[in-house]
Amino acid sequence: MISFSMPVRVFFGENAVAENSAVFERFSGKKAFIVTGARSAKESGALRDVSAALSKHAIEYEVWSDVVPNPGVELVYRGAKEARKCGAAFVIGIGGGSAMDAAKVIALLAVNPIPKAAIFAGSPEPKALPVIQIPTTSGTGSEVTPNSVLSNDTDMTKTSVASPAMFADTAFVDPRYTVTMDRKTTADTAVDAMTHAVEGMMSKRAGRLTDALAAEAIGCFVSAEPALLGEEEISMKERASLLYASTVAGMVIAQTGTVGVHAMGYQLTYHRSVPHGRANGFILTDYLAAVEKHDPVIVSTILEELGLEDLCELRTLMDRLLGPRPAVSDFEIEGFAKRAAAAPGMRNGAVVLTESEIRSVYRRSLA
Repeated sequence: MISFSMPVRVFFGENAVAENSAVFERFSGKKAFIVTGARSAKESGALRDVSAALSKHAIEYEVWSDVVPNPGVELVYRGAKEARKCGAAFVIGIGGGSAMDAAKVIALLAVNPIPKAAIFAGSPEPKALPVIQIPTTSGTGSEVTPNSVLSNDTDMTKTSVASPAMFADTAFVDPRYTVTMDRKTTADTAVDAMTHAVEGMMSKRAGRLTDALAAEAIGCFVSAEPALLGEEEISMKERASLLYASTVAGMVIAQTGTVGVHAMGYQLTYHRSVPHGRANGFILTDYLAAVEKHDPVIVSTILEELGLEDLCELRTLMDRLLGPRPAVSDFEIEGFAKRAAAAPGMRNGAVVLTESEIRSVYRRSLA
């Protein structure tokens, strides 16, 4: 049996907000709560376009720009309080994964009295304020997933909150909004999108449909590799390809979830402040090497989609895209491996690595 749910209406292309502003008509006379960070929404032009569309349809709005990278529990509860206080009828997330993830949880908490201690426990109530998502980076695919990843200080890692109610109503995906990303951030986020597709193929929930989408996303990543590795300005066509890859890979993990690469990468992000996509890229090659011992066919398939002969070529590619890896002590690795082994994502793989194997992957990846 195949089950596939992707209820988000996606408008992809330049000027997506202005040319499809009729989407906002049903919210006329109501109030929007715009969730974003300090910079990208303004610098990219996304906030300007959204403000114009809302004004056109007589919609009041309040901008809440308090989101920081890797938002935590306290932040989203503050955001939900502000959303209720201003009488928001819907939420608009503008930014990278942090802003869009925060927007989804804020929309959930605005109508559900979930205690802070229970935010990561089980499935939240199946209701939330409507959400519109507008990405300004090309990596997370958060605009089409029902998940939000928050910093979890209790367990000292990053943990997902998930509910079907957190699927966005609409996503406006415009490559113009990614132009303000520098080359380093563009590469980091591109690797994040690629790992979403690759991990989707390794999930125990993978199927022919998700594999086809994963192959589509990986193909777009491969086509953009020369631009990511070069020195010339990345063209709009290439940025559109990377953003498309991010959205399609998001559709993959909305069905399959992620697996061990994310579970392991979260440790580097939480404890070492390594950007999320970069952390995944550091782990990817040696994680695949560990999986290959159990299932060489899936790794061979992934390498074929990436256009690579072997894992040595993949490691070289990651090193060229991401640069030096952080030095991590054996003591840190012990803690990382223990927490990663307990993560739900690690158990979501068709191949589940042992804590000893996870420890070895960390050592090889970060040597």
